[in-house]
Amino acid sequence: MVPAHPALHGPIGETLGHYRRCTRKTLRAALARAGFRIESLQWLNMFGIPGWWLNARVLKRDRLPAFQMAAYNLLSRVVLPIESWIGPPVGLSLVAVATPEEHDRAPRVA
Repeated sequence: MVPAHPALHGPIGETLGHYRRCTRKTLRAALARAGFRIESLQWLNMFGIPGWWLNARVLKRDRLPAFQMAAYNLLSRVVLPIESWIGPPVGLSLVAVATPEEHDRAPRVA
């Protein structure tokens, strides 16, 4: 799981140790360079984008206010399971499941 959308990079992410935010294309390329084959690649947390954009890009905060996190934690209990079921068209994060390419070439032992 990696942070997505370079345009959302800001102080909050830096506080959390995010050095960059990926696109689908850059994550695919990074995994391929590292020798991985992508099994699945999907968005996560579409619901979080507006709050992240407001706090990180507009207000330039380095952390989310406690009341916003509490509201998000409450609402995400309903929203995130629905997102995982329908597969959102965009999200605050990208989740990749990948296997090493050499794993596919390894001889199988019966």
